[in-house]
Amino acid sequence: MADLPPPARDRRAGAVCCGLLLAVGLGFLAPIWAGKGIVCSDKSDIVFEHVGVKTIFRKSVLEEGRFPLWNPSMNSGAPAFANPQSMYVFPFDLLYLFLPVHRATNLVVALNLLAGGLGMLLFCWRRVRHPATALFCATAYMLSHRALAMVHSGWLPKMSMLALAPLLLWAVGEAVGKGGGRRSALLALVVALGLAQGDMQQLYYSALAAGTYAAVLAWKGRASGASGRLGWLALGAVAGVLLACPVLLPRIELAALSTRAEPSYSFFLYRPPGLGRLLTLLDPLDSAGAQPEYWEYNFYFGLVSLPLAALALVRASRPLAVAGVLVPVLLCFDTPLLRLSFDYLPGFSLFRIPGRMLLVAQLFTVLLAGRGLDELASLFRKPVLVASVAIAGALLDSAVRMLPRLGTSPMAEAFPEHALHAELRRERTMGRVAAIGRTSVPYGMAAHYGVDLVNGYASLNLKHYVDFLSVLKYGDAARAPRGPKVWTDLESLARPELLSLLNVTHVVANAPVPVEDLGYQEVAVHPSVVVPSFYEGNRTVPVHVWRQRRPIGGAIVATSVRAVATEEESLRALASPRALEEVAVLGPAPEPIDARGGKARLVRNGVNVYEYEVEGDGRMFVVLSQIWYPGWRALVDGAEVPVHRAHHALVGCVVPPGRHRVVLSMSFPMLWWALGAMGLGGALCAVLLFRGPPLLGRKLVSGRR
Repeated sequence: MADLPPPARDRRAGAVCCGLLLAVGLGFLAPIWAGKGIVCSDKSDIVFEHVGVKTIFRKSVLEEGRFPLWNPSMNSGAPAFANPQSMYVFPFDLLYLFLPVHRATNLVVALNLLAGGLGMLLFCWRRVRHPATALFCATAYMLSHRALAMVHSGWLPKMSMLALAPLLLWAVGEAVGKGGGRRSALLALVVALGLAQGDMQQLYYSALAAGTYAAVLAWKGRASGASGRLGWLALGAVAGVLLACPVLLPRIELAALSTRAEPSYSFFLYRPPGLGRLLTLLDPLDSAGAQPEYWEYNFYFGLVSLPLAALALVRASRPLAVAGVLVPVLLCFDTPLLRLSFDYLPGFSLFRIPGRMLLVAQLFTVLLAGRGLDELASLFRKPVLVASVAIAGALLDSAVRMLPRLGTSPMAEAFPEHALHAELRRERTMGRVAAIGRTSVPYGMAAHYGVDLVNGYASLNLKHYVDFLSVLKYGDAARAPRGPKVWTDLESLARPELLSLLNVTHVVANAPVPVEDLGYQEVAVHPSVVVPSFYEGNRTVPVHVWRQRRPIGGAIVATSVRAVATEEESLRALASPRALEEVAVLGPAPEPIDARGGKARLVRNGVNVYEYEVEGDGRMFVVLSQIWYPGWRALVDGAEVPVHRAHHALVGCVVPPGRHRVVLSMSFPMLWWALGAMGLGGALCAVLLFRGPPLLGRKLVSGRR
C-alpha cells in the first residue's frame, strides 16, 4: 500500500480491518448464529422475559395488522410498545416478523455484537496510531467478557447499547471535531437509534460520557473553533430526539405512571459491592458461569486489556480515557459521590444497579489498552505482529472463559410445553390466571404459552395496578408500596373478591391452597410439569389447577357509581368493604345511570382489541376487566363513548339500555404529535445533509462574525 495516497491507503486498511473483524466475530460466534436451537442459559432473560415480548409482537402484527400497543400476558395487561425493552422498531429486532423466534433471537445477538465491534473500530480508528491496534480494540470490545456475559445472561436490549455506545462517541467526536451538516445528520441518526433501542440506563450513562467527551474536545480545540462546532452537535442531538419521538413520547408517559416515578435509593443500589469486589479486576470470580448475577458489579475488563491500559497510563497522559474508566468504577460503590449523583443529577435516580455503567468503563479501558499497545508496538517496531499477539491473547481469554457458555438449546427444552399450558391458554379460558409462586407458570414465559397472568415482572410497573394488587393481597390501602417495584407476586389474598374484577378464571400453584371457598374448584393436578427455573435450569414440579365455578365473563354491570377526585380517595374506595357495591370513578363523573340489572361478557380476546356483549334494561355503567391506561378507546355499536377509570385501576364506560357490542381498543393518543415531531426531525436532517452550510451559514453555527 506504499504506492497509494494516504486517503486511499486509509480506506484500504479500513476495509481489510473490517473484513478481518467480521471473520473473527462470525467464527467466534458461530455457536450462536449457526445453532439450531435458541441461545439461552438457566440465567437467561431471553427465556424468562424477552421471547414472550417478541411473541406478542408477532401475534399483534400477524393477527391484527398493527404494532402491539398492549401486552395482555402479564400484570393483567400493560403497555407494550411503550415498554423500552420491547424494541419493536429497532432495525435488528424487525427480524422477528420474518423469521422463527429462535432464529431471529440468535441473529439479533450476533448482529449486535458484530455491530459493537465495527463501532469500536470506527471510534478507535483515529485515536490509535496503527490500524492493527484499532482492530485489537474492536475485537477486545466485541468479544469481551462483559459482552459475552450479556449473551449468557440474556440481556437482549442491553446488547444494542453495547453496539451503539462507541458509535455514539464517534459521532459526537465527528460533530465537535469537524462540524458540518452531514456529520450533524449522522449524529441525529445515532441518537435516534439509541432512543429506539431498549436499554435506557446504558444510553443514559453513554450520553453522560459523550457529553463530557464533547465538552473536553471543545475545550481542547477552542483555538481551532471546536467550541463553536458545539452548534452542530446540538442540531444533531435535537434532530435525533425529534426523529425518535414516536418511541420516546410513549415511554415518557409510561415512566410517569410507573412505580419508578418515586425513586428509592435502596432499590437503586441493589446489593452494592464491597471493596473486595475489586478482585474481579484480575479474575471475574464467576465460578465458570455458575455464580448468580456474576455480571453485576464485575470489574473484569480483560486479561490482555487491563495491563495494556496500565502501560498507557505509565507512558502517556490520557486524562479523559482514565476518567472514563475510574468514574464509572467509583460510582459502583455506595459513597457520598453516588448519593449526590442520585439526589441531584437529573435522571440518575430512575435506574437500578449503578454497576451497569461499567459498559462505559469497558469501552474506555479498551481504548486505553489500544494506546498501550501503540506504546508497546513502538518499542518493538512491529505493530502488526504485536497487535496480532494481543488479539490472539484476548480471543484466548474470552474463548476459555466464555465460549462454553454460548451454546444453543432446542426450543422444546428452553420452552417445555405441557398440557397445562393448553388448559390455560387465553383463547380457551377467555380469562386470566393467578399464579401462586413463580414456578407454576414463569411470568415472562406466559406470552409464549398463550397465557394471560395477573402476575408479572417488569422494569416499569403501573403504579395504580400495584396499588390494586396491594389491596387484593393485604386489604389495606396503606400497604400500597412506595418506590419502584418490579415483581407482582400473590403472597396472600385478603380481598379475594377482587380477583373477579381481574377476570381470574384459574388459579395455579405448586401445592394445595385454600381457594375452594372463594368459588374455585380444583380441576387438575399435574404431578410432573417441567418448568424453567431462574438460575436453576429446568425443574419438574407439581402444578395444581383451580377453575372459577362462576366466572364473571370479563365485565360487570355496576348498580351504583360515584366520582372521586384524587388518587388517594380512589384507593381508599377500593379498600372499602363496599367497593363492589359502589364503583368509585376517578375524575369527572360519568353520565347518570339507572341500571336495573344487566349482564356483560367478553367475546373477543385480542392483543390490542377486546369486544364485549352487554345487555340491560337501563343506562348501565360497565366495568371492563382491563387495566386503565390513557390510550383506551371505547365504541358502543361503533359510536365512541368516554372511558373512565374505575375501581382505581380498571376501565369503565356508560352503555345505553338494550343489547350492544362494546369494543375496547388501545390507541396511541400522541401519534400525530409524535409523527409531526418525527417529520420535523427528518426535515432538519434533510437540511443538514443537503443544504446545511449554504442555508444555515457557517457564522450561524460556528458563532464567528
